[in-house]
Amino acid sequence: MRRKQRLPIIFVAVGLVFLLVIALTSLVLSIVDYGASSSGSEDSEPSLALPYQPGDFTNAGSGWISYSHDGVEALHGVDISEHQANVDWTALKLAGADYAMIRVGYRGYTDGGLFEDAQFRANVAAARAAGLQVGVYFFSQAITEDEARDEARFVLECIDGLDITWPVAFDWETVAAGGRTDRLSGRDMTACALAFCNAIRSAGYTPAIYANVNQGLLYYGYADKALDEVVFWLAEYGQAPSFEHPFQMWQYADSGTLPGVDTPVDLNLSFVDYGAAAAETNSGGDAG
Repeated sequence: MRRKQRLPIIFVAVGLVFLLVIALTSLVLSIVDYGASSSGSEDSEPSLALPYQPGDFTNAGSGWISYSHDGVEALHGVDISEHQANVDWTALKLAGADYAMIRVGYRGYTDGGLFEDAQFRANVAAARAAGLQVGVYFFSQAITEDEARDEARFVLECIDGLDITWPVAFDWETVAAGGRTDRLSGRDMTACALAFCNAIRSAGYTPAIYANVNQGLLYYGYADKALDEVVFWLAEYGQAPSFEHPFQMWQYADSGTLPGVDTPVDLNLSFVDYGAAAAETNSGGDAG
């Protein structure tokens, strides 16, 4: 009787040992396979390289950072909204600003209404009169692709007939707790950004996405190649950027002080002269 009682226990123990051997074998094989794939073989994914070398960035005085590579100079820019109140655009131009990204408007982060920036039209007119290239941005709180397209339509109506020579940017940012975007996923944020940019591109403007490093990683993780057709405007504060994905504009400070602006102002570099490209297109310079 005792031997018969032991038999089921023995069978269970043998079965557990068998399963343990299989699990350990599978683990060893997966480790070996990982080692082979990451040992520098030609099939392994290469690490990303910095788009711009840190040594090419220098302090240019008056708070500006300059970038020069192979004789090509990046352009100095600011981004401006009604929070800067009255701007002396001529003084800003003389201080070295080549372009300005001016806020068109914003979506409220609670009720979701769309509002035009109180200084938008005056800023665009004065900046162009002072000789600066002008792009615009919209502070988004979209939570669906349809809302992002509504924001793009709002922007297009606002800039219709204005001399916009720089990109039109989607600026989605988190706000204080309790905002309507609190639980928006990175995937949905990316879908909103691309919906906005597609509508802007369809209207004949150059679309852009503004993002900090963490958002940028999400955008590139979800959008990947779709960002090849979008200007990426990176916000990363410091002497040189460390972001390893492509970007064409860089916001490197949020508390700059410049003549013509009484409040702290965001400072930027653009590695592409969008004004020259727009002028060439308008003059038919790219015709065959």
